[in-house]
Amino acid sequence: MIDLSKPRWIKAGQEIEISGAKIKDGMLYIGEVPRNSASAQTDYGPELINLALDIAPMGQFTMRQTGYWPSYDALAPSGRRAYLHWLSEGRRHKEADPGLVFLFFYGLERRILTSPLPLTAERQEEWQNIATELKALLKTYGPRSPSLAGYISRLLEWMEDFQSATDKNVTPKSLERFLIPEDTEEADLPKAWQQIWENIQQTYPYPRAKRTELPWRLRLALGQISRDAKPLSPPMALAWLHYHPDTNLRTPAARCPKQFDQLFMAHFAKNFPQWMRLLKSRTPLKKTYSPASHALQFHPALKMEFSDIPDISRLKNGLSKLEDIAIHVCDQLDLYSRALSKEPNDPENMDLQILLPFMLWPEGMQIKIKDLTDKITQQGAETYCFHEIFEAINPQPEKDLTLPKRLSLKQIQVLVESLKSLNIGVEPIPTKNAVDLSEKYTFFPYPFQENENQEDIPAFTQLFLQLGVALALSDAEGVNPPRREFLEKQLLSADFSTATDSSLRLMQNKAHILYLSTLSSTKIFNLTKKLLPNLELTQTQKILLLNRMIMQAKLTGMVSIGAIKFLEKIYKLFDQEISTLPSDVSRGGIDAPAPKSKTRTATHTLQLDLEKIEEKRQATEAISGILDHIFNPEAEKEPPSPASIPVAPEIQAEESSDTSQIFPDLDTAHRKMAQALIAKTEWDRTEIEALAEKFDLMAEGALEVINDAAFDLYDAPFIEGEDPFEINPEILEQFQA
Repeated sequence: MIDLSKPRWIKAGQEIEISGAKIKDGMLYIGEVPRNSASAQTDYGPELINLALDIAPMGQFTMRQTGYWPSYDALAPSGRRAYLHWLSEGRRHKEADPGLVFLFFYGLERRILTSPLPLTAERQEEWQNIATELKALLKTYGPRSPSLAGYISRLLEWMEDFQSATDKNVTPKSLERFLIPEDTEEADLPKAWQQIWENIQQTYPYPRAKRTELPWRLRLALGQISRDAKPLSPPMALAWLHYHPDTNLRTPAARCPKQFDQLFMAHFAKNFPQWMRLLKSRTPLKKTYSPASHALQFHPALKMEFSDIPDISRLKNGLSKLEDIAIHVCDQLDLYSRALSKEPNDPENMDLQILLPFMLWPEGMQIKIKDLTDKITQQGAETYCFHEIFEAINPQPEKDLTLPKRLSLKQIQVLVESLKSLNIGVEPIPTKNAVDLSEKYTFFPYPFQENENQEDIPAFTQLFLQLGVALALSDAEGVNPPRREFLEKQLLSADFSTATDSSLRLMQNKAHILYLSTLSSTKIFNLTKKLLPNLELTQTQKILLLNRMIMQAKLTGMVSIGAIKFLEKIYKLFDQEISTLPSDVSRGGIDAPAPKSKTRTATHTLQLDLEKIEEKRQATEAISGILDHIFNPEAEKEPPSPASIPVAPEIQAEESSDTSQIFPDLDTAHRKMAQALIAKTEWDRTEIEALAEKFDLMAEGALEVINDAAFDLYDAPFIEGEDPFEINPEILEQFQA
């Protein structure tokens, strides 16, 4: 027999009868307290079933029986009967007054909050019974009363959190969903990270929502990781970053969350190979509970402190490191994010996918580009245009790519970085603001080390390679193996390399030879003329280059007519006396200039052998005549002297006009041709060819040079089309202004 002369707790499973109502499953506070006694509310609360109060014989629990703050004392006698009837019916009737359910819940809440600590085995079992009852109430009455559902959920969370923080048997299980299994293979780590991150999001949805504080369970997990000296895993680092109220991530993190999360975890693992060790905060972890019962508002158990678990949510050092990684990740996703904002309905478009770092590419594209890089590695180096690269990695070759003629430099740089991650370099390094997808580049294999980057080949070396390849292309042999070997051997000499040159630089030099081999001799010569003004070559350097060209021309013993003509162009370019070319070729080079004497003496005077000078002059004229007869067989035998050639007035006017404002980096001939082209907006091919001939230029090469200059200045072509050709109206307006 249970003594009910004073209030007491009826355990789960105990049966009790009150005024004819048999309550079989206990979990109630029952007892007798004198009527109107203040202690009934202050000591026990509104949930106490006071046997001193009247109970009516009838009461309907499906009718509204309670006010805003339910209390057994405040119920009418019929309301008390309704409450006892509901309890005796098993507490699961869905139509019951929610206030009666709250009244019962107050008792469970008091029992949990007033439990003495640490919990005994008996109390732990009681907590399990109460948790089971709370979950059943939540399932039955939660859909009908959101307020009741919220209070029940918070009490369950409080119980789980307390046990996770204090019970050594529960703590490892609570951390399992946040920790990477120790036996996970390295190849499976990204999948394991993703699974942990999904577990975290299931626990706390909407990771990017603004919060006033870090979720308590996440603080608990981070504190336990810090206490146990465990490393912070990539998904836990990502959770700390996302859920912390002080972080402010840029647009890419919100616009492409999946890509951001994957890339962040990968970079975190890269920056912290052993993962991050958390410092221990001196502030202990605390938890506060807001009760449903007004009688418990000031109960001391509402605030709990876990002295052995540090609260790391206030540590700024670790969070700042995560924010630095996030900034870097957003930088990598910036182009993709901007493009996605313009094509939000087609995120799988290859135009967008190529803007992602390689590790985020779809599997089909990754397989395709690995096949391509394997081919490049086997061949040693290959020349492709970027359009061919995109065609090769297209995961759906049956669909035609709709690529523009040019892509921005930033877009191409993303692809170059992806290739670099696969140990493939690109030569030359793309630098134009708008990269023509049809232009050839050399792709070469190289094992890039951490933070190892390509740099532009020194200008003097570039000049040597340009001259050497252009000379090789001046005859039918082209850049054959002996000539390539000659150029590569010269690059190893002290004239063009230093002891500090890396193996990457040597690979770049070889790749640059292959790249230049795809260009025409005219195109290369135009590049040379554009490069020269920035070099300020000394006479010694000019002679060094000319001697190397003469050596190359004589590799096979016979110097071709094409080589002689090209050497003449170089002699003119370097202000070298052309009349000495035959003898220089015969001797195998030019003598280095003799050093100037510091003192002048009367005994050494300059003596000229006039007979030998005349002999040299006649020999030069004879050779020039032979060459002229070969290359100009239909020319007049006795051409008029330059002084007798009439000059058309309009040409004189063009030559006298100021063209320095039109593409100032171009040479005079190309600048004058550009000046002539802006006279009208449309040109036929025959007109273009006549105009190019007028300025002693090749039509195709001249247009290419002028367009290159336009891209450097305006990021747009100067002239477009095939036949007719059209002048870019935007550039035309600037010239005519």
